[in-house]
Amino acid sequence: MAYDGNVSVYYRKGVWYLRPVWTSTAGFHIGGEPLLVVPESAEAHERVVALRKSLIASRRTVVALSTTAGDRKLREPYLKAAGVRSWSAFFIKGEVRAVDVDMLGGKLLFTPMSYSYKDKGYTGMSASVIEVPADASDDEIDAALKRALSLCVFVD
Repeated sequence: MAYDGNVSVYYRKGVWYLRPVWTSTAGFHIGGEPLLVVPESAEAHERVVALRKSLIASRRTVVALSTTAGDRKLREPYLKAAGVRSWSAFFIKGEVRAVDVDMLGGKLLFTPMSYSYKDKGYTGMSASVIEVPADASDDEIDAALKRALSLCVFVD
């Protein structure tokens, strides 16, 4: 299924981190640039503008990076923005929620993520996807994003 855009959203300690997801020439999805950081105090409009910018930025294909260099390059902006030194410090147990946002046709699909401490990774909760029209109001889109974040779970 071809998407019109894909964004990873993390919510950590009152800060929203939005990053476009690029498709590599090999078909893998990798974090793109820029990482947009929006404080909790921002209005709904500011979060939605950041989301739309990230969706637009996600519409590109890139050559895949090597695993080690790629991991380091993808993590550095998060670490710098959060003021931490390691990926494990960024992911505070039970406090970092994640949502994938896909634009498909005229719809935005918000997929809450389940985090497994055992597997140290996120899995999309496809049964909990929230769908809104892509041209919905800022308030409707912001509400869908917040609702998706509220559905995220942590599994031991």
